[in-house]
Amino acid sequence: MLRAGALGARAKAAPEPEQIRLLAVRVGDRLFGLDIHEVKEVIPYRRSVPTPRPPHYIEGIVEHKRRLLPVLSLRRRLGLPEPGPGARPVLLHVAWEGVSLGITVDDAARVLGVRADEMLPAPPQVFGLRAEYIRGVARLDGRPVVWLATSRLLASAEPIAMGE
Repeated sequence: MLRAGALGARAKAAPEPEQIRLLAVRVGDRLFGLDIHEVKEVIPYRRSVPTPRPPHYIEGIVEHKRRLLPVLSLRRRLGLPEPGPGARPVLLHVAWEGVSLGITVDDAARVLGVRADEMLPAPPQVFGLRAEYIRGVARLDGRPVVWLATSRLLASAEPIAMGE
């Protein structure tokens, strides 16, 4: 015979899977995800001040809240062509592991909540981007959202050229 306490223990539901929260951003016609914990804020774009001899993907620096932030173009970092005239990029203030910088993207679409068990593992390549720069792949309205490994993508000095 089972006691009431033992029956109650069996009836408990399995724990909910971990929820991963991403900021979905658009660069060209592709969607990428940045860990929401790394994105401090989305701020209006403003031109940066050029710096001498930066890597091609660094636009320059901007002052934000009494702090200088280097500004990286995600479009250039991924080797994608520049947008046409009239493009209005968005500037993300991103911070992780003591590093703080601005990243320009075409648009910050929305925050996604993805269950960890629904996140697809990084394949060898997505859009020509190698797995070492990808943490996983989610879906938004049937389209892939590539969750970027921010620290690896931004710390690597090697050129990254995505396939069109």
